[in-house]
Amino acid sequence: MNERIRELFLQADFPKVDIGAEAERFAELIVRECAQVSENDITDGNACCTNTAVRIARQIKEHFGVEE
Repeated sequence: MNERIRELFLQADFPKVDIGAEAERFAELIVRECAQVSENDITDGNACCTNTAVRIARQIKEHFGVEE
């Protein structure tokens, strides 16, 4: 998990300071779900739109340090 996830976790002001495995997994699942929304938004078959949706999904995962 990358530093951005840790920063957001601390901003959420949870009583526990360190990120446990469950919280990391939860964050990863949210990031994957957001990326999937982009990938699913391929409605018209346009290659340009498809490439953009896939690129955005990849950027979301990279930003949060989620592996493919």
